This record gives sequence, C-alpha cells and structure tokens, in this order.
Amino acid sequence: EGNIFKSIINKVSKSVSKHEAEVEEIMPSDEVRSEPTEENKSLDTEEKAKKLIHYTKKLCDERPNTVVIFDFPGRIPEEILGRIIYYADYIVCPIQYEEIVMSSTSILISLIHGIKGNTTRKTMLFVPNRISTNEGTVKEKQERVKTNKILANFGTILPSIPKCVDLGRLCTLKSTKRQIEVTKKCFEELDKAIFGEK
Repeated sequence: EGNIFKSIINKVSKSVSKHEAEVEEIMPSDEVRSEPTEENKSLDTEEKAKKLIHYTKKLCDERPNTVVIFDFPGRIPEEILGRIIYYADYIVCPIQYEEIVMSSTSILISLIHGIKGNTTRKTMLFVPNRISTNEGTVKEKQERVKTNKILANFGTILPSIPKCVDLGRLCTLKSTKRQIEVTKKCFEELDKAIFGEK
C-alpha cells in the first residue's frame, strides 16, 4: 500500500506536520521536514508512505465520520493512480468541454471502469468547470449536451461552475460572497451525492 502515496508524500507530509501533537508517535516532525539523501530517498519515501497510511487509517478508525481528501494533478503515473482509484470511495473529476480535456477524461474513465467495474457510475462525480453559457455556437452547445449524456453513463454530472473573474481571486483564508454564490449549487449537490440528503 505504501506505493500509493509515493508521488504525493512530500506534499502531504507538510500538511500532516501541522498536527504534530497528534502524529508525533507516528511521524515525528523532524522526520517530516527532513530532506532524504539520494542514497536513502527511495527507502525514506517508502517509510513516510507507510507511516502516513498508518496515520490515515488510525484517524478514520478513531473518528468514523472523518473524510480524507487527496488532490492530484491531472497527470500522474497510472500505476500510482490505479491504486488510489482502488481505495477511493468517490472520485471528483473536473471537466471542460474541450477536445484535449475530454480525451484525458475518457482515458481516466476507462482506467476507473477497469478497476471499479459496475461500481464506476456511483463512484464518479463530474464537475463542469469554468463554463461560460454565453460562449460557443449552437452546435457547440449541442455537443455539450451530448457529452453530458455520454458521461452520465459513467457517473453523476454535477451543476457547472461558471467561468468568472471572482474564482481567479481565490484565498485560502476565506471565500467571498460572490465565490460562495457561484459554487454553492455544485457543492450542495456534491455533498448530497456523497453524504445523502440531510
């Protein structure tokens, strides 16, 4: 299982280090911050991965309602992504109606379907992102509808997030009223899809 986290271990370790009091016995802060040498880089990463997995499992066991989210770039090695998919309860996939994006999305769907099989449809959640309703020809808009019908065979299509200047001004400390307004519908449906009706 340790190999699942090899490509993200250093980034995730920084987040884990903020919770030193909770993880001290599993992953001491000095080890989290230390840079591995070339000689022991592979072993060091493997050890950190094992400890991170142990911490994640322990956290979920102790707090049953805990949600662990992993955010990955669009391109990571398939052997790593495959293991992540295997253990994931849900996969949120942002999409745009562009040829190169749809090409990558179709590859991802094939990979997920090969691993998840018949459970793919309830696992995948598609988020149309940076969508402008004012742009595009009639034909292009018709293509979007067709694309959604195809994607619906493999997952749930959530309400789209519009293309707007406000979302380009993100701050990790707080969201503006406008940012909340334009993403609220999508996030509410995402919440329902994962946690059910409240």
